[in-house]
Amino acid sequence: MHNKILIFLKVEILSIKINKKTMKIKKPNFLLAGAPKCGTTSMYYYLKQHPDIFLSEHKEPNYFAKDIIMPHNPIKNNKKAYENLFKNAKNEKIIGEGSTMYFYSEVAAKEIKKNLGKIKILIMLRNPIDMMYSQHSQKVYEGIEKEENFEKALLLKKQRKTKPIKVTIKTINPKLVSYRYIANYPKHVKKYTNLFGKNNVKVVILEEFKKKPKKIYNEILKFLDLESPDFEIDFSVKNPNKMHRIFLIKKLQKILFANLSSKIKKIMRPIYPQKLFMFINELNTKEKKREPLSHEVREKIYRQLSSQIKDLEKILDKNLSIWKL
Repeated sequence: MHNKILIFLKVEILSIKINKKTMKIKKPNFLLAGAPKCGTTSMYYYLKQHPDIFLSEHKEPNYFAKDIIMPHNPIKNNKKAYENLFKNAKNEKIIGEGSTMYFYSEVAAKEIKKNLGKIKILIMLRNPIDMMYSQHSQKVYEGIEKEENFEKALLLKKQRKTKPIKVTIKTINPKLVSYRYIANYPKHVKKYTNLFGKNNVKVVILEEFKKKPKKIYNEILKFLDLESPDFEIDFSVKNPNKMHRIFLIKKLQKILFANLSSKIKKIMRPIYPQKLFMFINELNTKEKKREPLSHEVREKIYRQLSSQIKDLEKILDKNLSIWKL
């Protein structure tokens, strides 16, 4: 009897091991690839509501943006961790994730195609001036952008092309705060249309989506070969502009925890766990509307970007007068 139980247990253990080995790894067949500050967080939330769409709980893994340094991203160079993002997917027709760095990374589009094939790509864009202004505000909030004046930050573009930016004791890729580089929409969109084909890339203009969310949402579902759901989607806005109540608290958090080595972090984790870090950060955050850009500044930037807007119109075969002054 004892031997029979042992044999049974061995067979069960062997069966589990075989199942784990033969279990098919689920890969994304869809990516929301940016652009930053163009409504991607809201769109992610809207798409997650559809029963035939599985999107990873972790937004912004940025796994395929291999050329952009992000010190605190545990998924960035960890293939298994990336694959685990999709382990809970069941029978959904669409499996995916959203990472805004894919939009302006030099290598992401090629990495995606090499690893995932010709999948569906959704890109969201807004007026490039508003995107840059919003991205600057976000990076100031995150403590990455040291120059709080938007116009002055734009003037630093030459120094930031190649020189890494120091954030306390860590450095980051200058592309994160290279606002004009991110705003080169034609360059970044073409990377995807050239590699994946125009039929597999859909570009949504945020200003149009805000006016007709249901109509454009259904167009996205059609692009993904999905039916419209039989319930109303919650189109409330996510990820509004934020700022710190007391910036010194954020700075101390970076010095005391976010920029420490992994070994020291492990020692400190019982004393100052990640949940406490996030809780303090949440208490120290408030929503705040940005001060509008002056017409003079907007006009100056528009003159510099107008040719790129015209180029994008040709690529998309679309009138973008909504962005013109």
